Amino acid sequence: MAYKVTANNFGNVLMQLLKEYGDDVNKVTADAVRTVAKETAKELKATAPVNKGAYAKSWSYKPEKVSGVLTEYVVYSKKPYYRLTHLLEDGHKIANGAGEYGGRVAARPHIAKAEQKAIEELEQRIREEIQRI
Repeated sequence: MAYKVTANNFGNVLMQLLKEYGDDVNKVTADAVRTVAKETAKELKATAPVNKGAYAKSWSYKPEKVSGVLTEYVVYSKKPYYRLTHLLEDGHKIANGAGEYGGRVAARPHIAKAEQKAIEELEQRIREEIQRI
């Protein structure tokens, strides 16, 4: 948008330009966060350990806080499968029914990898989109 700038209105025009830029950055950031959350949930569905497939299918995402300045999405495993996330990610002891433990189940890390990839992807997308503004 073109602005006519004089010495009298320079401050007002500068504030308007900065507000428009901030609004554009907020929109780009919100879009990038939503897209990365969706892709991360999709990746977790594809890479989660599969026994009967219900745990892998339980991954989803939802907005946690959405405002003009802050946008947060949560990638999560739906009920009742959220209880399995730490057991599969970190491994666990095997109980034999008599109160004793008969070994360990190996960890199947899948959440940490998806999280790290999402962090890198989000940072890259935001940088690229802001440079286009």
